[in-house]
Amino acid sequence: MLLSQSGMALGQLTLSGSVAELAGADWRARQIDWELIPNGESSVNIGTLGISNMPASLSEISLRCAKLALARDVGGCVAGELTFRLDERPVQGRWDASFGTGGNASASVSADGSASGPPREAVSALQASLTLPLAGGEVSVEFETGTQPTLMARANGLRLDELLSQLPVALPAGLTALNGDVAFDLTATLGSKLRVNGSWTVGDLGFDSLDGSRAGAGLKLRGELTFESGEDKGMTFEASAVIEGGELLVDPAYVSFSELPDVELTVAGRRNSAGTTSIDRWQISDGDSVTVSGEARLAGEGTVELLTAQVDRFRLAEAYPRFLSAAGESFGLEEVAASGEILGGLRVENGALSHVSLIFETVDFISNQEHFGASRLRGFVDYSLAGDSADSNLSWDSLRYYTLLIGAADSRFFAGGRQVLLLDPLFLPVLDGGLQVDELALNDLGTDQVAMDFRGELKPVALDQITRALDWPVLNGTLGGTIPQVRLRNQVVEVGGNVVVDVFGGTVTMEQLRLERLFGVLPTLSANVQIQDIDLEQMTGAFSFGKIEGVLRGSVDGLRLLNWRPVAFDLDLHTDPDAGVRRRISQRAVDNLSSIGGGAAALGSTVLKIFDDFGYQQLGLTCVLRNNTCDMGGVGDAGNGYFLVRGSGIPRIDIKGFSRRVDWPQLVRRLQAATESGPASVE
Repeated sequence: MLLSQSGMALGQLTLSGSVAELAGADWRARQIDWELIPNGESSVNIGTLGISNMPASLSEISLRCAKLALARDVGGCVAGELTFRLDERPVQGRWDASFGTGGNASASVSADGSASGPPREAVSALQASLTLPLAGGEVSVEFETGTQPTLMARANGLRLDELLSQLPVALPAGLTALNGDVAFDLTATLGSKLRVNGSWTVGDLGFDSLDGSRAGAGLKLRGELTFESGEDKGMTFEASAVIEGGELLVDPAYVSFSELPDVELTVAGRRNSAGTTSIDRWQISDGDSVTVSGEARLAGEGTVELLTAQVDRFRLAEAYPRFLSAAGESFGLEEVAASGEILGGLRVENGALSHVSLIFETVDFISNQEHFGASRLRGFVDYSLAGDSADSNLSWDSLRYYTLLIGAADSRFFAGGRQVLLLDPLFLPVLDGGLQVDELALNDLGTDQVAMDFRGELKPVALDQITRALDWPVLNGTLGGTIPQVRLRNQVVEVGGNVVVDVFGGTVTMEQLRLERLFGVLPTLSANVQIQDIDLEQMTGAFSFGKIEGVLRGSVDGLRLLNWRPVAFDLDLHTDPDAGVRRRISQRAVDNLSSIGGGAAALGSTVLKIFDDFGYQQLGLTCVLRNNTCDMGGVGDAGNGYFLVRGSGIPRIDIKGFSRRVDWPQLVRRLQAATESGPASVE
């Protein structure tokens, strides 16, 4: 102890003095000044107070008594005030005290309390308690010395935002707000090592991030914690938490805990003097469907240097709606029903996914009103950012794309770096044919330059089965051919070369075929289509439209389908007047063509009923579709209309159209009615 000065004034007794420094085994006080006036206003001021293992600094400590009571065996402080700075932030409280002196050498100070003890010549033990209003709540601190100095702290109703504003603690990186109600009951044992343990609760916890990717609302948590300082100024810790309610968004995942069983989190690790936090083990479990555990390492500023996760249990039937539905919707997957289990693990290094391995155990999956799905998906997928992945394999009983089913298949592939490469040829059964994949390579995954190279062959598939599966008008013929090259760039699939379909005795050639968002929302298809030598008798027979004999040619330029429905094209279909083939049209076909063009045949019904069919020179139809409106035409002008059919022979029949602009949905309904109605009759 360094005593600098002391003094005594006569008259009204005043004791004053100062001490440069006082120190014990685990504490040190400097610049101590006091002025004691029996039955008068008194004060003790301490410049700085350091306590071993206490991370915050205490300074400008001032204890004042409005009246210092002194008697023979007992004394006290009335209307005491306590102020100090905790890491430069001011703290203020009040205190009252009574104390005694005697042989047992104890003294106590309590806020809003009293204590007494037998006197002793030297103080060797101290008990103190203090209650402070803090951050909208109250903190009670009890301290006692002895063989093991102990500090007990209890808090209730602390507002987290106010608490952070009063403490030298910054918001976690990227957060713009953090609020909630905090309570805790902690016991700290002071000594060569600081050990703290106790329980805590946080209610109505909310937070938000600047970019909106992280947010919480109404979160309710409770837990326990233990940490112990080490000799190297680091510490070890164990903590547990139970999430009992609230909402949490960590993009793209969203979880509403209010609808879940309690989710338990445990974590144990250590923090070294350099500020690096190593989590030796963490675990998340909701009791019956999900158990995930792992380890982590965080840099001083909170960035993730390493994170591993081992999925020991992830039952899709319960886990998908609880934890993955929001993420799935961000990828266009809605109304998902899933079952089976996924196991495996992942590794994140310096914020980037470096390795993932997943085991699919008999997964069934269906979504988007049964548009996408898989049945009995099983196998193993391994991916390494460094490119040293093991070979992967997946098998399934069936896959679903809208109403089209793909049969059972086994695939073997490599996934590593930014590449996925098919290792063995793959055959995907589709109806009575299938798609033979001889080459498939995806490159630059995860970049804006995603590229796909594909080469294969479409084994002939009956068109009537395909069109029925897609709920399209039923077509006869087959779909097949070699696919020389398919390239994907930025969700756009472009087909090199032409896709040729043999149908109704002729050919349909698709040029510049382009697909956008094939597996996403509102898939789009565009192409130019050339039609050659279609046998009209076969085609009209497939549609119950009414029999027409002849050869059809034409084109569909600028075809654009949105969600597989036409929104634009320039259609020109016509028969070749010079082709040396029989050209006849039935009565029913005459009626249907007349209804499509909004016109009528040139002969009355009385004459029509006599004949089963009629000769014609040429028939045709044009339609320019824009904005759900079809600008229509035929094979030549007919005064105030256009010819849909130019007749020939006896009886000659001409079919004229008069509606130049037709509502497209209405025209589709007319076509559907024409192809779905029963056989035509002439009365």
